[in-house]
Amino acid sequence: MDDHSLLGGALRGEAAQGRYEGRRHLLALADYTPGSTHLQLVLQAMWSLSSITAPSSVTLPTMPQRMNTYVDDPHVLKTFGGPTLLHTDWKPDNILITNGRARLVDWGWATRGAAWIDPALWVIWLIACGHTPQEAEEHVHPHPAWNTALVASVDAFARAQERMWQSIAATDTPDEWTHTMHHAATAWAKHRQRHPAPRA
Repeated sequence: MDDHSLLGGALRGEAAQGRYEGRRHLLALADYTPGSTHLQLVLQAMWSLSSITAPSSVTLPTMPQRMNTYVDDPHVLKTFGGPTLLHTDWKPDNILITNGRARLVDWGWATRGAAWIDPALWVIWLIACGHTPQEAEEHVHPHPAWNTALVASVDAFARAQERMWQSIAATDTPDEWTHTMHHAATAWAKHRQRHPAPRA
C-alpha cells in the first residue's frame, strides 16, 4: 500500500469520529448517500485498484474460496477468480477522503479475484446507504471491469452475497448494520432476478 494508505490506517480512530485535522491533511469518512461528491472519488480509487495484480509474494484468499459455501454451481464460482488485488470491504469508514482523493484503509479482507468483484460489493453498500439497486448499478457502470463481467456471474454473486449476509445476520449477536447489509443484499439479488443489467 502507498504512504497515504498507511497514514489513513494510523489515523483511522480519529477519522471515525468525523474528520481529522492535522498539519497537512484533512480526512473525512466517505459519504455514500445519494448526491454525495465522494461517490466519484471512490469510483476513481476503485478503478485504479483494479489495475493492480495481487502480489505473488503475499498469501491471499481467493474470491472462489471465500464464496464457495454460498454458490451451488462450481463453474460459475470459477468466474469469481482472477489475478486482481481486491479490497472487498467497502464500508464507508474504510475509505478516507483527503485532498480530493479517496484512500483505502483496513486491508484485513484483501483478496485475489476478478476485477469486477469490488464494484459488485460496492453496489451493496450503496443500496445500504440509500440508493435503489438500479441507481447503485448505474454508479458502478463506468468501471471498465463491471462491463466485462458475465451477467450470469454477477447474478450468481448477488445471490451468494444475499446468502452470506443472511448467515451473518442469523448469528446470536447481530449488529444493526449487519441487518442493513442483509436487506441491501436481498434487494440487489431480487433486482438482478428481475432486471439483469445489460452489458456494453
